[in-house]
Amino acid sequence: MTGPMTDAMEHHRDNEPSPGDRRPVRRPAPGVPGMVPVADKLTSLAHDLNNLLDGSMRQLAMARQSLDAELSEAAARELDPVRKQVNTAYQAMERMCDILHATLSGAPGGAGSPTIARGTPISLAEAAEHALAVVAPLAAEALATLEGQLQEGAQRVPAGPIYPLILNGLRNAIEAVERSGKPGKVTLSLHLDTTEDDGPQVVLEIRDTGPGLDLDLPPGRVFEPGVTSKSKGFGLGLAISAEVARDMGGTLELTPSREGGAVLRARYPVPQDRGAQSIG
Repeated sequence: MTGPMTDAMEHHRDNEPSPGDRRPVRRPAPGVPGMVPVADKLTSLAHDLNNLLDGSMRQLAMARQSLDAELSEAAARELDPVRKQVNTAYQAMERMCDILHATLSGAPGGAGSPTIARGTPISLAEAAEHALAVVAPLAAEALATLEGQLQEGAQRVPAGPIYPLILNGLRNAIEAVERSGKPGKVTLSLHLDTTEDDGPQVVLEIRDTGPGLDLDLPPGRVFEPGVTSKSKGFGLGLAISAEVARDMGGTLELTPSREGGAVLRARYPVPQDRGAQSIG
């Protein structure tokens, strides 16, 4: 069937190589007439997500009120796991609201900044506990057993902005177990190293029993934005985690585990109670 060709189709045809032409295809650069700037798209997206989150949080708040209603002791015990799941989801949504609010208000550092926080300061133990609760459903689907090991002295340490690193690390470890195609284990351990001359440091390790590191991916590039070995990954989790570690004056490394799998290890000075953050 023949007929008039639209401008977009004509533009597409003009930019396609001729048969046998092996030169790379040159696509039009962003910013052509009629294209919405990326910043405007992100602002519009943040605004729409903010509205959806507001409605979702109101629904969750109503669910929390219902769960807190007067119940028999047996019913309260039965509903306790549901109450914990609702509270975990509500806290995660609060953090999402913080990030979207920062995006809409133009806060320094942007939506991904690890310094965004408006909630109540929390401890390292609380940050670890919440992150483990958030990834628990994902771990169950991947047949990955979760384990948390927290040294007693680390329980009272302020969380600082470490939560995104913990959450990203746990998700990556669980996905590694899933790629192995068999049940496995993910262990989060936190302890203090008091041997440093510059003061005590937090040592955070996330171990998995997955297939190990991708040998085709140079070790020095794993923390670069956009670099990933996952078919559906964005290459942002480790990059954000490395930024968090740097902002805390620490280091982050990903190494093979002697028992198989991989170890993500962060080491950073114990945060002072300056901006110890809420979940997220």
